[in-house]
Amino acid sequence: MNGPSSSALGAAEQDLLPDGTGYASVFEVTDETDRLETALALCDISPGWPKDFDYVEFEAGDLLAIGAAPAVHSPANGDTRCRAVNERHHDVLLNGPQRQHLANLIAQRTTGPTIPRIRRRDIEKAAASSSWLPAQSQLR
Repeated sequence: MNGPSSSALGAAEQDLLPDGTGYASVFEVTDETDRLETALALCDISPGWPKDFDYVEFEAGDLLAIGAAPAVHSPANGDTRCRAVNERHHDVLLNGPQRQHLANLIAQRTTGPTIPRIRRRDIEKAAASSSWLPAQSQLR
């Protein structure tokens, strides 16, 4: 069995970096609309808006499998300009080995040579029709 691709592992590790308190921010998405809106909100607050938006996914059961506590719903900690996206925000407290194990688990599931990606053109299209995105956003 092949190991995870380096791009998938790198993206998973990057997405699971803790903030100053040891928590990592994650967003619960249930469909493509949620996924695109979350990507749009995160690109809006990113200092260097990426060309495309790469993301990784895991399930709540994965946290239990690695011995971590369940994610805590924390909409007040979501720092995007979109209330709906902030409502999807959760905090996950992971120690170093748990973080690495979860990153490996996510990367193992990623198929193909690249990680899941939302293309820039789709983000731009969503930005053009977004009702919550301010006019001064870097995405407009």
